[in-house]
Amino acid sequence: MDQWDFLQIEGRDLEKTLTHAPLDSRSFSEWSNQLVITTGISKSDAIRKAGMNPTFAYQIFSGQRLAKRDKLIQLAFGLELDIPNTNEFLERAGVNALTPRSSRDVIIAFCRFHNMDVPECDETLFHAGYKPLRKDYPNAREWW
Repeated sequence: MDQWDFLQIEGRDLEKTLTHAPLDSRSFSEWSNQLVITTGISKSDAIRKAGMNPTFAYQIFSGQRLAKRDKLIQLAFGLELDIPNTNEFLERAGVNALTPRSSRDVIIAFCRFHNMDVPECDETLFHAGYKPLRKDYPNAREWW
């Protein structure tokens, strides 16, 4: 079933259509904190696995700071999210989801699907000729 199939249920009746929509008004912070509970991975472990500055990462989780897409992808790796949850994580943070129309995104999804960590993903991206997720990746200066 497509996520937009509910639009067909009530025709042109907006109020009834809204009753069938899978609405979720939680903020990114609320949703991601619930996600942390669901995954069973602590924020500190996720941040360590993501290879991020803890202060910055906690500010992302709390909603105090906005992050660029690559930092959010790093957190998704740290949380060990599957592709659908990674995409929801990215979209709820206000950035584009991974798309199969982008070679770089396919490589990132491949790495996530095969349970690689952030350094392994960076290595894979770099050797395929794409910008790594982390700025501190060796030889990554050419992209920044």
